[in-house]
Formats: sequence, C-alpha cells, structure tokens
Amino acid sequence: MNLKGAIYEDNICYFDESYIFFYTDYLNDNITIEEVKFIKNQINSDSKVLDICCGHGRHTIELSKLGVNIIGIDNSSEAIKLAKKKL
Repeated sequence: MNLKGAIYEDNICYFDESYIFFYTDYLNDNITIEEVKFIKNQINSDSKVLDICCGHGRHTIELSKLGVNIIGIDNSSEAIKLAKKKL
C-alpha cells in the first residue's frame, strides 16, 4: 500500500471508530435544527441535494423530513449503517 492509501485507510478507521461516537454525543438536536433551517433557506424547493460526507445522516435525514430531495454519501460504512438505523 502506498502512503496515500495508508492515509486513506487511517482516515476510514478514525471515522468508523471514533468520530461517529464523538459526534453523535457532542452534536445535539438544537444545533442540527438551526443548521438544517439555514441549509433549507439556501436551496430552492425543487433542488436536488447531495450531502457529501454525510456521516450518520443528521442533516440528510432532517432535510428529507422537510421534503428536500437529498442523498447522503460517506466513506464510513459505520456512519452509513447508523444513518440507515435512524430512517
């Protein structure tokens, strides 16, 4: 594996193991609600949104509840699993 691949693998491990648990505890619903309101006000009602690095889906899920046509993607399989559980 080359250096770029090693760094990529280290990042995947970090986001799978540490990040998800830290941010699911750290970020509360009030923060998410305010961020979602801001995002919703920036897009047109017929917009298609791609949430790159969606993590555990906190923005993706809430925006979809508001009728936004949104897809979330993430390199972390653990983050995607957690997002799917929330649906």
